[in-house]
Amino acid sequence: MGYLKPKDNPPWWVRLLLWLGDLGVKRRLPLTRILAHHPRSLLSVGLMEGLVTHHDREVSSRQLQLVRLWRHRVSQEELEALQGLRDPETVKSFSPSEKAVIRNPDASPKESPG
Repeated sequence: MGYLKPKDNPPWWVRLLLWLGDLGVKRRLPLTRILAHHPRSLLSVGLMEGLVTHHDREVSSRQLQLVRLWRHRVSQEELEALQGLRDPETVKSFSPSEKAVIRNPDASPKESPG
């Protein structure tokens, strides 16, 4: 299975955010490790998640999901694959790691040794 290798030495604040996120849900969060490759994205997603997690009445979970789909310009065929209406392998815009996540969304990335 394909996965992104964690960055060797992310900035201290990225490591802190990863630790806090894992602590909050009591498990490793694969998405945060992927986002750690682009710290600005990690921070942005963390702020949006924080609004929803803390039950901000201004932003619902559904609104957050819709913003993500729009912001990432998810195509019709990508939506169909996410809904299980199309085989993700037939969607050329998905990277190998995206296809792996769609096939098994609960899988945790492998730990790197040492």
